[in-house]
Amino acid sequence: MPPGRRRSAARSGVSGPISGAGTEGYGLLDHGAILADGHEVHIASPRDAQALGMVYQHFTLAAGLSVAENLLLARGNLPCKIQWAAERDALHAFMRRMPFRLELDALVSSLAAGEKQKLEILKQLYLEQRFLILDEPTSVLTPQEADEVLGLMRTLALRGALSVLMITHTFREVMAYADNVTVLRKGRFVGTCAVADTDRDRLAAWMMGDDASVATREGAADATDEALRASPATPRRN
Repeated sequence: MPPGRRRSAARSGVSGPISGAGTEGYGLLDHGAILADGHEVHIASPRDAQALGMVYQHFTLAAGLSVAENLLLARGNLPCKIQWAAERDALHAFMRRMPFRLELDALVSSLAAGEKQKLEILKQLYLEQRFLILDEPTSVLTPQEADEVLGLMRTLALRGALSVLMITHTFREVMAYADNVTVLRKGRFVGTCAVADTDRDRLAAWMMGDDASVATREGAADATDEALRASPATPRRN
């Protein structure tokens, strides 16, 4: 998937950790393919899926550790003895490149919800993930925190730094921050379109099952036989 893409999968059912990437939970694909940068990617296990950056709706942070320690833990391949002077220099350099920053020595337990969500995103950026899946990332945030976090994600997408797939039930977030939207209902593809070409009523009808014309349903059936593809898009600007 090329960088700079922002897609929202507005869903009405419960899906697994990497549902937007073409899998349900950690199950294997029944058909189709997952493409990244024009090449097919095989995800046969949860370990393989770590190549996809994932931010869950519930925090996966070590509350008793610092921001710096949580970032290092995300790497998963730490030496027996950490060279903290070198690591801190590298972390400070990393933070200077980011559109938002946190104090490295701050304990996670002292952070507000919005700061914790930023740290979850920073963990993925620290791992240099180029494709980020946000699974209802604003469910524990205030509207103001949600706008700040999603605004930062849009900034990174506009820079071409990464592609973002967001799973959400919130129409406002879809209409404000996504370029394209795909609706799934009961685990099945219902429809997809550019956000600029739709409205809340149409999306609600897709989600609740009151619409989905014959042409839409036929298109959905055809789409499920093909790979989940993303072509370069011109970012939508407000």
